[in-house]
Amino acid sequence: MNEAVIKKLLKRTYAPFFGRFGRLTQIQSALIPTLMKGINAVGISPAASGKTEAAFAPIVERILTGDKNPLSVLYVAPTRALINDIEKRIRDPLTSLGLTLAVRTGDRPELHSKHPENVLLTTPESLDSLLCRYPRIWKDTRAVILDEIHLLDNTYRGDQLRILLRRLAKWHTEKPVHYCALSATISQPENLASRYFEPATVVRTDTIRGISLRLFPYMEDVIQFLRRKKCHKALIFCNSRKNVEELCLKLRKLWPQDRILVHHASLSRRERESVEEAMRTWQWGLCVCTMTMELGIDIGDIDAVVLYGPPPTPSAFFQRVGRGCRKGAEMLAVGCYRDEEERAQFEIYSFMAKRGLVEEVDYMPDISVCVQQIFSLLYGMPGGLRGDEIQDILLPLCNADILKPILANLADCDFIEESLSRYRATTKLMDIGYKGFIHSNIPQSRDFRITDAETGKVIGELFIEAAPGSHIVLSGRVWQVLQIKQKQRTLIVGHVGPLDSLAHFRRRHSCGAFSRYLPKELRPS
Repeated sequence: MNEAVIKKLLKRTYAPFFGRFGRLTQIQSALIPTLMKGINAVGISPAASGKTEAAFAPIVERILTGDKNPLSVLYVAPTRALINDIEKRIRDPLTSLGLTLAVRTGDRPELHSKHPENVLLTTPESLDSLLCRYPRIWKDTRAVILDEIHLLDNTYRGDQLRILLRRLAKWHTEKPVHYCALSATISQPENLASRYFEPATVVRTDTIRGISLRLFPYMEDVIQFLRRKKCHKALIFCNSRKNVEELCLKLRKLWPQDRILVHHASLSRRERESVEEAMRTWQWGLCVCTMTMELGIDIGDIDAVVLYGPPPTPSAFFQRVGRGCRKGAEMLAVGCYRDEEERAQFEIYSFMAKRGLVEEVDYMPDISVCVQQIFSLLYGMPGGLRGDEIQDILLPLCNADILKPILANLADCDFIEESLSRYRATTKLMDIGYKGFIHSNIPQSRDFRITDAETGKVIGELFIEAAPGSHIVLSGRVWQVLQIKQKQRTLIVGHVGPLDSLAHFRRRHSCGAFSRYLPKELRPS
């Protein structure tokens, strides 16, 4: 649609959201008219194409045509870091329009429940908690934006979000909800949309920036190449936290130590945000990271993306490469491979990315979410629910033949009880719900808080077996365990020099944490 026409459609929101940009991007020109008509949509376009603004501007425009009701717009994203970044991008435009904004995450419980803000940014887990604790604040919710939906879909977090949206629409809102999902990498968008809302229109822009892929067998070659190409800032993606920490130590022999940063989920929020701020302000430096940097977090322009080993999927390759060279017509990707098999995998990924192709994955629901949602439902409704009401809400994930043994097993474990044809939470379940332990299905892999003995600063959290005198690697440095505080689950550590052998992190779980409460015959093998 012509940009002049879109300006007329966005009478109030065009200037606040797009005034500082020269022109609209392709996805903005395509998605805005669809959303202005109130049509549910899935927006697909490459990274850094302005998808988030393309969703917020028309949805807010529609909200402003009526009353400025509390909690009119719900935005859900997979990570706290992305939410923090989106807040920075949209707070000023919303404020200029007289709208208020709240962030609700484990780090930032800022929503005013008695007088909710107009727009809420949150994660699936925090949304779960809010639905239980404040069921009446959602009556005016008119729109839901699901950002980076590919990171949630076909996981236990995505299945949890599916049920939460179902609960929201069936029990909490007074009018139909307008939906929009956003991603750079979806192979079957119609199927994805049907899992979260329907009907939906797919809005896709096929413009793909060119990719220049250079491959090297050693990191020494990679660093020399970056210097020859005068690439001052680069992201180096690894496939595990262990790889990040090990590579960071190796790079100290190849790059100035004070210009190497580390970013992964085991670091404390303060550490991660410090790294993000440094990358925004630095003119040159390296950031070694996991998938935590795949998302659209603002870290300034990146000259090149280095992949330390091929990513697990073509879509991850596409997402990571898209983080670099955003101001140029071509993305520079540098791959470091161990053998010819990895080299071939890089070349296949590059071939697919240049054609906008990503892998197709068969959907498989995670029924551990049924347990987690039964806990959430019954905690939020002390009066209980009938079996058919529970079945109706959980229908996207399980049928009656699966639900019946799950309910029986939870009753045997003394989490729920049945009386007068209604299931209710026991005191045992209400107690763990009160402590907030029922809203996240993410396996707890962060067991010990790691604290620097010299500064008292919390560096991060790790699920690790340690003894006094043992060594761990975190934030790109080697630490010696000086003291273990078991009750506080804290390791006091001191910084030491480089070592030949490094501690290993345990593998993360691949299924939801509540799978342990499934009947034995339904637990994943």
